[in-house]
Amino acid sequence: MFKSAPSIYARAIGVIVLLLGGGTVASAGVVVSNFNSTAESWTLGDSDPSSSLTYFATGGNPGGYILFTDAAQGNNDVFSAPAKFLGNDSSFMGGTMSFDLAHNEPADDITISPLVIFGGTGDTLSLIIAAPATSSNPYTWTSYNIGLNSSAGFVFDGGTNSGSGFNLSGGTAATPGDISVVLGNVTAIYVPADMHNGTEVTGLDNFALASVPEPSTWGVLAGGAVALLAFCRRRFSNSKQGGLGA
Repeated sequence: MFKSAPSIYARAIGVIVLLLGGGTVASAGVVVSNFNSTAESWTLGDSDPSSSLTYFATGGNPGGYILFTDAAQGNNDVFSAPAKFLGNDSSFMGGTMSFDLAHNEPADDITISPLVIFGGTGDTLSLIIAAPATSSNPYTWTSYNIGLNSSAGFVFDGGTNSGSGFNLSGGTAATPGDISVVLGNVTAIYVPADMHNGTEVTGLDNFALASVPEPSTWGVLAGGAVALLAFCRRRFSNSKQGGLGA
C-alpha cells in the first residue's frame, strides 16, 4: 500500500516546523536565563542591606525562578543581570528583551522603578514597564516582550538612580543611534524588583535577549520548506501511480 498524503505531508510539516520555529532560528542569537537549576549568577543591585534573593526550583513559569524579598529600608532594589547578558549586545539591536515577573503587592512605585540598560559610555536606556499582576504564592506571572528599538519607548540618559528611585527627568526619546550606542557596550541590566512602597516579594523568570534572524536566514529556510513540500508531493504522486509503499 502506498502511504497516504496526510502521512507524507505530516512528516514534511513536522520538519518545516523544526526549521522555522526550532534550533535553526535560535542560532541567530538567543541568551536566556530560565532558572531551571540555579539562580544563574543573578544578583540584587542597589539593594537594602537586609533584602534577599532566593532561588526556588519550582513555582516559576514554569520550573525554577528567583525571588526578591524587600526589607523596605529605603533603597530601590533591582534584579541585576549576570555577565552573559553584558558586553557587546549590538547583535540584539532590533531584537527583543523578554522576561516574566510575579509580584505580591500593588506596584505603586513602578514609575521610579524602570527597566534600565547601562552602557559603557555612561549612557542609559530606561523604560517604565506596565505593572505586573498582583498575586500571592502560587503566583500569577506577567510576561513582557520589549523590542530593542526606538518604537519601544526607551528614554535615553533619563537621569540616575538616587537609591530611593530612578529619576527619568531630563531624558529624551531614544533614537536608533542612542540604542546602538548603549547596546554596543552594555555594563549592566536592571530589571524592576522594588515596585511597592513597603515590604514585598517579586519573582523573575525566563529572562532572554533575542536577535532578529538575518533576512538571508529566513530566505534559506523558506526556500527549503517549499522544496521539501514539492518533493513530498512528487513522491506521493509517484507512489500512488506505482502502487508501492513510499
